[in-house]
Amino acid sequence: MNLDACRVRVEAVLAQALGYAPRKDEVGNWPFDRGSARFVVGVVQPSAQATPILAVVSQLAQVPKTPELLELLNQVNAQVSFVRVYWMNGAVLASSELVAETVDPPELMNALGQVATIADAYDDVVRAQADAAPSGLGAAAPSGVGGVAAAPAVPGVPPPPLGAPSPFFGPR
Repeated sequence: MNLDACRVRVEAVLAQALGYAPRKDEVGNWPFDRGSARFVVGVVQPSAQATPILAVVSQLAQVPKTPELLELLNQVNAQVSFVRVYWMNGAVLASSELVAETVDPPELMNALGQVATIADAYDDVVRAQADAAPSGLGAAAPSGVGGVAAAPAVPGVPPPPLGAPSPFFGPR
């Protein structure tokens, strides 16, 4: 299945799982809010030969990489399933990836719930640890998500953190 067909399929699965048609942002991803967190659902294809991937991604905070931060992220990853939390390009992200061609509503709702729960639970912890870093490192990330209006909450899914749009997704 090609990338465009996968995006159409994922949109249909999202609507079936949520019970409503989710709105898309300006680059074709589906943003959601949960508590202090924001997450996006998108479909990407790393290469022309690769299977399209449905990714659920949340940026928890923009913070510098420190040994203490990496230790915290390692502790989180040791305790969670179906989601990973990591530092990349100046930001802490939580993500879950699924095969876009075969995703079903329960699998998608699990991914949404896992990323949203972790993002909402740890965004403030990550920011607080960065604010407490020695030598003034790590100002808290600004509130809001790049000026994007709030997205609808996902019923039955815990909320995600606010941050700039994920570097994982770019223009199509």
